[in-house]
Amino acid sequence: MVRGGPEMEMVETATTIHVTDFLNCVKTRAQPVSPFQIGFFATLPCVLAIQSMRENRAFTWDTASMSAEAL
Repeated sequence: MVRGGPEMEMVETATTIHVTDFLNCVKTRAQPVSPFQIGFFATLPCVLAIQSMRENRAFTWDTASMSAEAL
């Protein structure tokens, strides 16, 4: 866990940059620096892992239907 120091400053700076970019895109209708699809697919393995641990079964991602399926 990061409690402070340079690592926390990097997290806060990155968050501030992303929020500023998002708000600017809302105002200007421009494309964001990081499209939401990248964030979605970057977090998907973590979400499926958490769901798998909670339900004690394996899941797989079906790209065609954009849904998780239990194995």
